[in-house]
Amino acid sequence: MPPQTVLGLIGAVMRLYARRPSLFGVVGGAMAYQVAYNLFFSLSTRRIFDRVLPAGQLSELAHVAVALVAALVLRTCFALLQERSMAKLAAVTSAELRAVMFSRLQDQPAIYFANTASTEVLSRFSTDAAAVEGAIGRLVPRVFFLTANIAACTVLMALLDIRLAAATGITLVLAFFGPRPLGARAAAANTERRVADGKLLASVQEAVALNAVIRTFLLQAWMHARYGEKLRTQSETVQRAVYASSTMETFTTIAFAGVQVLAVVVGAWLVIRGGLSAGVLVAFTSLVGVLSASMFGVSALLPPLIEAAGAHARIEGLAPLRGSRANNVLKPLSGEIRFDDVSFSYTGEKQQLKNVSLSFRAGTSNAFVGPSGSGKSTLLSILTRANTPQSGRVLLDGVDLTTIDPASLYEQMSIVAQESLLFDASMRENIRAGNRNATDAEVEEAAKKAEIDSTIRRMPGGYDAQAGDRGGNLSGGQRQRVAIARAVLREPRLLVLDEATSALDPASEDAITATLDGIRTGRTIVSVTHRLATVRNYDTIFVLRDGVLEESGSHAALLEKAGLYKELWEKQNGVTVSADATDASVTAPLLSTIPLFSRLSEAKREELATRFSARYYAKGTVLFRAGDPGDVFYVVARGEVEITVPDRGIRRLTDGDAFGELALLNASPRTATAQTMCNTTLLVLARRHLAELIADEPEVKNALDKQRDTYLS
Repeated sequence: MPPQTVLGLIGAVMRLYARRPSLFGVVGGAMAYQVAYNLFFSLSTRRIFDRVLPAGQLSELAHVAVALVAALVLRTCFALLQERSMAKLAAVTSAELRAVMFSRLQDQPAIYFANTASTEVLSRFSTDAAAVEGAIGRLVPRVFFLTANIAACTVLMALLDIRLAAATGITLVLAFFGPRPLGARAAAANTERRVADGKLLASVQEAVALNAVIRTFLLQAWMHARYGEKLRTQSETVQRAVYASSTMETFTTIAFAGVQVLAVVVGAWLVIRGGLSAGVLVAFTSLVGVLSASMFGVSALLPPLIEAAGAHARIEGLAPLRGSRANNVLKPLSGEIRFDDVSFSYTGEKQQLKNVSLSFRAGTSNAFVGPSGSGKSTLLSILTRANTPQSGRVLLDGVDLTTIDPASLYEQMSIVAQESLLFDASMRENIRAGNRNATDAEVEEAAKKAEIDSTIRRMPGGYDAQAGDRGGNLSGGQRQRVAIARAVLREPRLLVLDEATSALDPASEDAITATLDGIRTGRTIVSVTHRLATVRNYDTIFVLRDGVLEESGSHAALLEKAGLYKELWEKQNGVTVSADATDASVTAPLLSTIPLFSRLSEAKREELATRFSARYYAKGTVLFRAGDPGDVFYVVARGEVEITVPDRGIRRLTDGDAFGELALLNASPRTATAQTMCNTTLLVLARRHLAELIADEPEVKNALDKQRDTYLS
């Protein structure tokens, strides 16, 4: 850790102290008295041995004793005053630090939260904040006190005898810096230990997060084995760290003890030679003791001080971005929103958006649709300022979005996301989050518009009922309606819907869609969805593929064009799902678009459609992993599935998409891993059902065998 980092921590702590000058003054004064007491005690011992004892004057001894006792009592009082004042100063400054941290967190741009793991953010407020608070309340004050002791004792030792002070000073420096290599070794061992601790904690976090998978796949023994391996590694690092730290402490203690021995022996020799008085030797020895203890204390404080300095540097990473030119105030949106030749890439390798240009008028409803990975969500993220285009610009009423003050943008915008998380607060406060100044009557009116008012009133406590952690006391549909009420209460000119209904069952989706249609009037609506039925009544639908705007228009106009939109529409309408999402069916026309079934006759496809069975899977379910045996083919009836192919990447499939074709052609293991990204209904076809269907059609069977060879090659 560079020295300037430690000095930066000390400087930051001093600036916090300076905001409470009265408390800081009391602490500093109490410390100064305690340092002075150490000097007074040493000088008192000199007086006793040089004047009182040789003269045998009991009265003078009594005077010295009274002075020492009085000074000790005052020292005790000042020590208690220091501790009390320091506790108050530390509490106030620590609270101020956390308030600043939280304020800075709120000021971070959306890209910060997208690129930063939540555990990392939480560690800033737990581990790092605790380390800096330790520096505020204990480390920095202690360093100041010990440093003052060292300085004061050094000066007095030099005044008592410069020869003995020089010899002692050199050996003290050697004693302080001599064990430093052991300190580096101890620091490395402790760093290794913290890494091992982090891996162990990550295993526990993984076990909690994937509990359902572990339980249903009977992976307890495997998880125990993995945890045991990391535990053994962590135990070994603990042993090395403790041994290294103890070794350093032992050598440091011995070194300082050696300095005291040297001071006594050299001082005694000087007394015998007549170059030093016994009183000076006793005083000098006591000062060496204080000086050694202080230097040892500083040495012991360095590792936690360095750790606190690292924590402070990480906290400073929360500092708001400087130099932003986003200070234009957005007037009420009334003209148009225009994307002008916008390009964007997350990694710099593949472009998610390629020179996209489009526009729509304020007060209209607009949707971005397209296959998975088409760039529709990226386009929305740029509009909401979560990302900034690498080239091109977005104009709101002619004003460049990057120059608009985010606060003035969000005052006119409300967002309803796919998974709307709520605060662990009452229903009333969750809705009021859309407008903190809203009255109870306005909150209830917004709930009525979102059609959640009657549901809330039936809850125990009504509007005072608690939503629970992240809205856990409510169903998915209820959470979405509360989120809609929150958005409506804001009276937004721009309402953004980010897959707002995709995680709901069909019945809930239809109801939420009807609610959203009812609040569209007078607002600009921008929706991203893969469920085309929810936006068929929108003014304009923009269709993207591979980051390029392929076509746009109304629902009817796009169907007439017979392009990508019509293909997606027919695919989604090739499957039907029951209101509760537990049953589904597929049509023969959809099966005809799947290459695997294109050679079947229409009659055979009609019969094949009846052999699919519906299965409902919760979000996060792993359908299969690469290497698992495969004998089932899937069609997504409702929901979203992520397919991960080793060394080839990830693709996401939605309604009407099919996967697992190879399982119907060959008994070879799966070549990919599939997992549901939301509650999903799948249509499933086993290999034996297809085999039974084509048993009497050798030509079709031969064609499928050739197709199998093509897949395998």
